[in-house]
Amino acid sequence: MIWGLLAVGIALVIAWVFGVIAYGYEVDASAGIGTLRTQDVLLGAGSALCFVVAIIVAVTSRRRARRHHV
Repeated sequence: MIWGLLAVGIALVIAWVFGVIAYGYEVDASAGIGTLRTQDVLLGAGSALCFVVAIIVAVTSRRRARRHHV
């Protein structure tokens, strides 16, 4: 589960990076002013959430494993 969450988090970060770069080229080409887009916020927040949940799962599973070994 931890590796799956990390993989999803990395995939979301990659999608976010490519989206921001593509949007930057689009704004430059049209000589417009870039704005904050909902999809960028969702991709960034989703990836951060996946990383945080993976860390929480890793920490709690290690604590449970230690309790059973004692």
